[in-house]
Amino acid sequence: MPDTKYRFRVVAHNSYGQGESSAALKVATQAEVPGPAPNLQTVSNTPTSVSLSWDKPLTGNGEILSYKLYYTDTSVGTEEVGPSLSSTLQTVQVWISLSSLLDLKRAPHLQSKKGCC
Repeated sequence: MPDTKYRFRVVAHNSYGQGESSAALKVATQAEVPGPAPNLQTVSNTPTSVSLSWDKPLTGNGEILSYKLYYTDTSVGTEEVGPSLSSTLQTVQVWISLSSLLDLKRAPHLQSKKGCC
């Protein structure tokens, strides 16, 4: 299983019986990449803003460091990269100002590590 801790030891056996145990060693398996964020929902709050919410991925046992928001203006058709959002909550809810996304597109150096909008 991904991101799971195990302890192993070895005991040799022969026709006379069981020998002594080796010292136990601990190992942890590597985490896997997160699965898709389920239950993505959006609501248009105003002419220039939307609210998004989603649940923590059900698969991928590693710690979620951040969520990256991708969006497409369907009149243009090009997918853009939005802010990175940090959250340890089971359900994530964010309010996005669409004008802020456009400002970030024009000046990507303004993006903060904690996200924006």
